[in-house]
Formats: sequence, structure tokens, C-alpha cells
Amino acid sequence: MKRSLKLLPLFVIMFAMVFGVSSFSQDFTTSVNIPLTTYFARVQVNPYYQLVNLASIDFAEKYLKGTDYENLPVISRSSTIDAGFRGADNFADVPAGPITSEEMQHLYRYSNKISALKLNGKQIIDWLEASAGNFFQIDPEVTDDQILVNFGFDCHHLDQFWGITYIYDVTQPLGSRVARAEYEGVPLSEDMEFIVMVDSYRASGGGGLPHAVPENVVLEWDVDYKTMVFEYLDSLGGIMPELVINWSIKPIETAGKVLFKTGGEWGTPVLEYMEVAEELGIEQVDHISYIGTDDVWGLFEIDLSKVKTPQF
Repeated sequence: MKRSLKLLPLFVIMFAMVFGVSSFSQDFTTSVNIPLTTYFARVQVNPYYQLVNLASIDFAEKYLKGTDYENLPVISRSSTIDAGFRGADNFADVPAGPITSEEMQHLYRYSNKISALKLNGKQIIDWLEASAGNFFQIDPEVTDDQILVNFGFDCHHLDQFWGITYIYDVTQPLGSRVARAEYEGVPLSEDMEFIVMVDSYRASGGGGLPHAVPENVVLEWDVDYKTMVFEYLDSLGGIMPELVINWSIKPIETAGKVLFKTGGEWGTPVLEYMEVAEELGIEQVDHISYIGTDDVWGLFEIDLSKVKTPQF
């Protein structure tokens, strides 16, 4: 374990984290009992990214012991990586069954390490507000169709947190969308301190999200991020944890339709996944319906009045 590693020039660290791809070359194989996809990761809690966060929390529980930070509450965040920013084919879709290290690259492609930041509750809210750039502002009174997901916003900057509960109000302008954010029932505030588990890219300032900067790094580990997730899944016997809704969009009634696009091949793989997701209860899909196509994308309506919300 290394404490406060800030000796290398930042550009060297950034180069290694963004372009390094070799440290996850082991020939691993495990299994997963449900398909892992990112088709709806930009509109709701995603099972895979929740798994990443759970793996990160599990890691922290083991390796924060004996440090100056072992008594601070620990939360985690995971980037929404392959969710359409680079085009209609830029989605992860890993079927249930055996999963190899190569397939794991579709879910997390980078060879980053594990880092811990020390932040306060107000700083975390700032971070959440920046991630809310993923959404366009929705006017509930407009009768014309409105688009929810901003594909001009890099999905990698939509960070999904675990350990806190929060709600986005997409009727509000950017910077005022965190309607509620709590830790164990207490609203996040400046006098609350947390350890936030991240990958080394985000810890270096990658993505430009507020307070995710080297100055706030307190611990770093020379452990591959993908390996951490892969080994955690394997420790569960390939059984994905039941999805817990810890964040959502605030439910609203809208006069018109709210749409978003996702998946290539005119939405065919998305529809196939929705059938499985509904049958197995993988994630909520009863508020999402197929509308048609947008070029090669599938076009879907989301009924924001039916969104399931966290239990505060």
C-alpha cells in the first residue's frame, strides 16, 4: 500500500493511466448469472456499475484498516464507460454464462489502479451536479417530444455513486439538479467527511469533475481496477447482487413524451435484453417502451412518472 503518491509528474501519471492496457493480461475465467449491459446506464441505476462499486467498497473495507482513514465512512463511484458516447455500437452487452478477462474489457477497458480521495459532503454534491450534465433539462409542460440524454456529454463523466442515496430533478437547470443527497438518512453537508473510492484516472483529474484531483488523493494501491472487479465477481460465485436503487431521476408527469436513444441495430439487442431483464428482474424496464429508430439507434420512451426511487 502506498500513501499519498504524488512524486511523478502529472503528465506521466496521466499517460500511464489512459494508455496503459497491459496489466490485465491474465487468462481469467469466471461466470455471471445475468447479462451485463449498459443500454440503460444513462437513465437509471445499472447492475454492472453497482457491482463495480460494491467491489470497490469491499476492497476498501480490507485495505483501509490500519490507516489514518479507517474510521471515515466509505463511498464509491463508477464511471459509466461504454454507453453510447462513441456511437450506437458503443454499448457493453455481455451474455450470462462464462466470462473471460477479454470480455471484461468490454465493461472496463482501461488499466487503471485503485485510489482513495478524502472529500466532504458538499464536494460530493458538486461532483453529482457535474455528472448531471448527462441529462437535458425537461419541461413538464411541453407537449412536443423531449430528449432526456445528452449525447454531447461524455458518458464516462456520469459517475454512479454507491454508499449515498440521491435524486436528480431533470426539470432544473444544470447546477441545481441534485434534489436530495443523503448518507444514512442525513443530508450531505460540508462538515461530513468521506473516503471516496475511485480509479486512478479519475483521481488524477481525468474528466475534469469537481474535486476529483490529485490534491485530494490520500491513498493509492498498485492494484489493477479490472482485476479487483473480476475477482470480486468470482468471489460471489458469479451471482450478481440484487440491484438496489440508490439513485434515480425524480418522478415527474410530463405533457409530452420523453425520449432517449440507446443501442445499435435499430434497437433490436435492446429489446431482446428488455425481455430478459423483465423476466429475471435485473433492472426496471416497465417504464421504458420502444418508439422506433433514430438512424441505426433504437429510440425509446421513458415514463418519468413511473421511475422507481431510492428508499430514504
